Amino acid sequence: MKNTLTYLSSDAFSSMLSELVPDLQGMFSLNDSFRPTVMDFTGSQFPRNDTRLRALCFLDYLHERGNIQKSEFLKALSDMWKDLDSRVLRYKVLQPLCAELKNVVIQPMFLPMVLTIAKSQDKNDFEQSTLPALVPVLNTTSGDTMLLLLKHAELIKITQEHLISHGTESRADERAPEFETTEEEHPEVRIPHYLSNPVNLVVTGEFLS
Repeated sequence: MKNTLTYLSSDAFSSMLSELVPDLQGMFSLNDSFRPTVMDFTGSQFPRNDTRLRALCFLDYLHERGNIQKSEFLKALSDMWKDLDSRVLRYKVLQPLCAELKNVVIQPMFLPMVLTIAKSQDKNDFEQSTLPALVPVLNTTSGDTMLLLLKHAELIKITQEHLISHGTESRADERAPEFETTEEEHPEVRIPHYLSNPVNLVVTGEFLS
């Protein structure tokens, strides 16, 4: 496939604020030495006037905020995350959200978005970055959180070896989920008895995006 270069006329930037023009010119410069660095870009006026970019910057300090601020931020993010590029979601947004799953108070609010974004990950991405944050949730979850995980059962198809590698083997018998072996020698997660209709979720090494 042949690469083509598209030139934009000055009219394309007529609606842009004048103070942003120098930054934009630098970004589009054919000379890479004139282009701003990442630090230069984050310090420019451009991200300060973009709500989504400000939200991404806020993620870097999310762990320092209180639960109320975190919940308010999540509500705002739920209205804009669909406008973000899938790579931004996977590599910039997902990890700070996964870190918040350790907080049992706000875990029910963050888990739905984590699972939704995780659908866009490939198998290796999921196992290396998202799975370590989900394994503790699988070992301690109950009630509505368990039902939410069941709805995403196809996403969380993992082998018992993955659970062992994350140091959960010793806790597997303490509380649900419990691990058994099917006739096909697949590890199995049995849903807790408090569900009205017991369901068995077979967990294989496959991953369905």
